[in-house]
Amino acid sequence: MTTSALWLSNDFSESPTSSPGQCHTKPTLLSASAASNSKNHFCIKCVDGTRVVPYNVPCRKDQLLRLKKEKFDVLVIGGGASGSGIALDASMRGLSVAMVEREDFCSGTSSRSTKLIHGGIRYLENAFKNLDPKEYDLVKEALRERKHMLEAAPYMNKPFPIMIPMFWKNWYDIFLLPYYYVGAKCYDFVAGSGKAVPGSSFMSADEAKFQFPMLDDNNLLGAIIYYDGQMNDSRMGLHLALTATQAGAAICSCVKVQSLIHDKKTKKIVGAKVKDTEESKTFQIDARVVINATGPFSDAIRKMDDPSVKNIIKGAAGVHIVLPDHYSPSKMGLIIPSTSDGRVLFFLPWENGTIAGTTDSSPELTMQPRATSEDIGFILEEGESHSVFACLDEYENTRAGSREMVADIMATFTSSTKPNIIPHT
Repeated sequence: MTTSALWLSNDFSESPTSSPGQCHTKPTLLSASAASNSKNHFCIKCVDGTRVVPYNVPCRKDQLLRLKKEKFDVLVIGGGASGSGIALDASMRGLSVAMVEREDFCSGTSSRSTKLIHGGIRYLENAFKNLDPKEYDLVKEALRERKHMLEAAPYMNKPFPIMIPMFWKNWYDIFLLPYYYVGAKCYDFVAGSGKAVPGSSFMSADEAKFQFPMLDDNNLLGAIIYYDGQMNDSRMGLHLALTATQAGAAICSCVKVQSLIHDKKTKKIVGAKVKDTEESKTFQIDARVVINATGPFSDAIRKMDDPSVKNIIKGAAGVHIVLPDHYSPSKMGLIIPSTSDGRVLFFLPWENGTIAGTTDSSPELTMQPRATSEDIGFILEEGESHSVFACLDEYENTRAGSREMVADIMATFTSSTKPNIIPHT
């Protein structure tokens, strides 16, 4: 099946009778005059005068043929958000790129997130507490990425307000209100003037109760509102993969790597032996460089190169339960900043429902992890024990997703932090 995407037009140097998507030239933007003089009659005129042409992704058969016949500069293993981003980046730099995914694109971790584009307000707090410049730099980098994602794809990414409710249960809780307010303002400051989202603010108890009718208003002092982004994670990842094909990459799902191929003289990796799981056929992909972008399953690929290497990946899961939509307004989320074990708990609107969940569980590494009864009980109990909701006794279904963390430095960094470490084998 051929998938269509509306992007910039291809170079029209190929014959007008060639099939859509068969020319793998770099995409170019047509001027109005060039578009009107072209033999292609499918140009769509934009309001600014430029024109674009619907782009047809080559069919799976054509993609497989390229994977079998061509020798690539880069082979990316893993078709999630990271792998698709690598494939796009390398293709736009003029490299010939192949990417394979054993399941469907973005069917693993990249479609099981909390749907947030966040810079890490918790990490900023830890950076100041621990005087850690690396964690501070991590937040700055993430905030730059947040700005880019919001501006690059506003049709599926948007600024998103998140409420932190403040309750007076103990005498010292009165100091939490200015503490979190100053923290949110610091988050705004680190993001800079071009942060692409509104600034943080204080919300009265009455307004907080109006926004979240299910909020328990006993001893409610008010709320802090700060902004991050909300995204459609799987759609974003798929757009990266589609754009990579337009830049010349050959990509294919349901292609599983069985082993790595080494040069007999240099012992360097020069490709991979793969299996098309739809056709049950095995073939070889030749590449100068192979990139392991399999996330929590990276150790399995590393052991294909050297079975003696130690595991460096420790999986961490994000676990969510899906509640009815009346548990949150349609355009605002809620966060419990500290639970009994120090984790964060989110309540976020999504697809006519509310996803409530947390991160940093320790599940078995599988492609489709499941939420355990302990995880579900934790989310429900923490929601009630923190007086966030007066009633929290119903949920419709669950979802979970694994992600990778580097195991030997887990104790050095705070939970959920992903340091800039690139392991080499």
